[in-house]
Amino acid sequence: MATTTLASSAAERHTRTGGIHIFGRPNRLRTDLLALLVLLGACLLSLAVGYMQPAPFEVGVAGRYATPYLQQFHEPEAPAGSQTPAYRWTRERSSVLAPGFGRGVWQTSLTLSSPQPTGQPKQVVVGTDSQRWALQLQPEPRVYQLLTPSAGDLTTTIEAPGATIGNDPRILGVVFGGIAFEPVVTVAFPPLLLLLYTSVALTLAFVTLRLIGLPAWLAVIGPLSGLLILASAVATNRGPMGLLMPRLAMLAIFGLVSVFALQWVWRWLVQLGRLAPEPWLLPALLVAFYVGFWLKSTGLLYPYSYTKDIPWHVRDIQLVLSGRWSEFYLPSAFSYGKMPVREWGNNPPLLPYSPFFHLVAASLAVFPWALDLSVNVFSVIFDANRVILIAALALALGLTSRGAFLAAALYAVTPFTFMLHSWGNVPTTFGIWVTLLATTILVLTFGRWHERRVFVLLTLGLLAAFLFYFVMAVFTGFFVLFLALGLLCVPQARARADQPGQIRPLLGSAALALLLSIVIYYGFFIPEMIERTLPYVTRTVAQGQTNTGQDQHISFAQYLANHYRHMGYTSYPVRHGVWLPVVLAVPGLWLLRKQRFGLLAIGAWLLVALVFFVVGLRVSMVDKYIFYAAPALAICTAALFERWWERSRLVPIAITAVYLLTFVSAMDIWIQRLQRVTG
Repeated sequence: MATTTLASSAAERHTRTGGIHIFGRPNRLRTDLLALLVLLGACLLSLAVGYMQPAPFEVGVAGRYATPYLQQFHEPEAPAGSQTPAYRWTRERSSVLAPGFGRGVWQTSLTLSSPQPTGQPKQVVVGTDSQRWALQLQPEPRVYQLLTPSAGDLTTTIEAPGATIGNDPRILGVVFGGIAFEPVVTVAFPPLLLLLYTSVALTLAFVTLRLIGLPAWLAVIGPLSGLLILASAVATNRGPMGLLMPRLAMLAIFGLVSVFALQWVWRWLVQLGRLAPEPWLLPALLVAFYVGFWLKSTGLLYPYSYTKDIPWHVRDIQLVLSGRWSEFYLPSAFSYGKMPVREWGNNPPLLPYSPFFHLVAASLAVFPWALDLSVNVFSVIFDANRVILIAALALALGLTSRGAFLAAALYAVTPFTFMLHSWGNVPTTFGIWVTLLATTILVLTFGRWHERRVFVLLTLGLLAAFLFYFVMAVFTGFFVLFLALGLLCVPQARARADQPGQIRPLLGSAALALLLSIVIYYGFFIPEMIERTLPYVTRTVAQGQTNTGQDQHISFAQYLANHYRHMGYTSYPVRHGVWLPVVLAVPGLWLLRKQRFGLLAIGAWLLVALVFFVVGLRVSMVDKYIFYAAPALAICTAALFERWWERSRLVPIAITAVYLLTFVSAMDIWIQRLQRVTG
């Protein structure tokens, strides 16, 4: 088993960057094995206690509480004169899943009917893993009660002769009106497959935390906490648990691989920026990543969670997989389809909506599970690992390792980072990440932009920022211009006197990246943007459209009032939770003044956000400038927290309380958003 090897000297403590160390002492290996055995024993005991509780379960015909369990059914339908779905037609073979349901005997109440045009009865076969029944259905709905034994998973299949009815081209079986399971005899021992998935997830989580460097007793706490929540859910809400557990085992694998990858990324960033972090910083950042990864991924993969735009983007990814990728590459309905009428009107401008996320995400189809699960996990990994980039930025801008961790942790607990996932706008999330990566490369290589390798790396980073998301491309372009202007006006912020000037290579790299992005993608859109977009922008600015909709024209005071609510910690359904960083940004920025380049970089970053905040009054921006500026706000706030930390014993307690309250706000909006039905 793996442990963290402690540095043997002060010199080593200052030269190492921390992280994963594979081999440990034999006595520590025994401790790890003992802790793992305790964890697995607790797993068996906790699940057994959960399964002692009888759990009635119903599956309707529509909605998020029914759809995950229904396979090979037609879409739900409503009776004439009603808008509420009340039934589904089966196909020739349809199934109702109840995985991880538990051992024992259940009374299954199945509502079926066969409204054939002739009015004649129809025979169907209903089966489970161990039994089959032939039922003679009537035209009117009836409830059929069956005694169904279960070894853990209970799958009910309905086999019916298929036929077409009237002008309906579908092959129809019989009408399904819902199913209910009532426990008759229950057994406490958990289903073997669910026990296996749970054991795999707990074991990998423990191993991952040990590889990060946590002591064995501390590495057990996280998995045990998750186990207690799981056992409680098994006792009170068993339905979705059988669907969730295989996904949690999958997440544990992705989490372990991600931790290894991030360790390599961190060391690359440290080398690129010639940083000197303390050894404890990397393990702390990896823990922050890992906790955020589990909270966000589990929420998204929970079978009843609602993520608004994921089906939309998965549909586009499937079009790429079907070979229609060229349709994404040209001015077409793809870009127009991303412009909501409520925000842009019936005659929207053409904005080049980038297809590069969808092209990249098509590779996720290699995994043997539903594409929407892979897309959600992909999004969370690239969101949660921002703590690594923000910490590297903070170190490069003059903060200590403590300040770097405070900046990364503040971003990690900010409510909007959770809320974005509930929206399901994965291209936006990934585009913001690519922009942050390009900004990190730019800051870490300051003073060396003229070097060939650095110039190429910076150009590639800026090119990715330009290509992956159009709004972020505009933000990045303004950031480079503002930074170059600042370097021109503040000679003290430039590189050392013995190095070449940095303004020319910075602008040259950005110009080359822009030219390449035009050749690769944006050039196709230039004629239509001149024809449609420029007149729209001119007309919109003159008429005063706001980001609340084409038909509403609000004052600047109303615009500020909307932001006041959204940027707080208690609003619903939109909550950004950035008021504290916004308030502390200016004094925090002032603390960076000794590091002139840091002052200019963060200043340019915040200036971009301020400019587009004003633009947002006239042009729909959907608060993207807040998401863009959040890392800079976190760094400025952390600079203040770092300065205050040693002034009093009460200050660390107060700062910790701020983080805890922010985290509580984030979890509150996260749960509320995932429970939404629409919007």
